[in-house]
Formats: sequence, structure tokens, C-alpha cells
Amino acid sequence: MKVAYDFLCLDERDSPNLAELRKLSRKEIKSRKNKRHFGLCGVIVPGANYPDLNIEGRKLQSKILKGRYLPFHYVDILNASDKWAFLGADRPRHESLKMRLNNLVKEFPFKIVASFVCKEQ
Repeated sequence: MKVAYDFLCLDERDSPNLAELRKLSRKEIKSRKNKRHFGLCGVIVPGANYPDLNIEGRKLQSKILKGRYLPFHYVDILNASDKWAFLGADRPRHESLKMRLNNLVKEFPFKIVASFVCKEQ
């Protein structure tokens, strides 16, 4: 059966809130490299590929996380932070997960969409 629709999966990076910047001087804003931008990123996955991608992603989670479920947040995985902080104590599992995620991304066709805004401007 041919699937004629696509899936759009979005996530944001940082906060669109400008109130925190209004309290700071220009020098303070420039020193906060990670808080000056807001990003909205996503992938468009062809509907015909989505079920297989979902199955492979869940298999990977099951193998690495031993049955637990955590959303893949690559920044947190890359930095072993937030809910993925436990990877910092298990370097082989951390490297294995990154390699497997990269292979998963290479295997499936999708388009990346992204938009970033400099909140200072």
C-alpha cells in the first residue's frame, strides 16, 4: 500500500522568551552564547518509511536502555546530560548509542527543516 503523506517531527532548542534578555546589558547578552538563540528544528519522514523508522528506533532504545523509554534528544545524548546523564559513566554504551543513531539517520530518507532566531536582534 502506498502512503501518500509525510510525518513532520519538530522540537525546539532553548526558549523563545525575550524577557530574560531584557534584564541584561549588551555585554552580558554576548557572553551567553547558548541563550541568545531560539531554534525550531525538525525532520520530514515519508509516511511509507515512518513505521520502519519507529520500529528501529524502539529496538535501539530497548537494547541501549534495557526496556526503558526516553525520547532521543541528540544534544543530551551527545553531552551525556539531562535524562541521558547516565551515559557519562558508561563510555562504551555512550559511543555505541551515538554510532547506532548515526547509522539509523543514514539508513532512512528524510528532510531536515530548521529555523534559528537571534533573540538579541
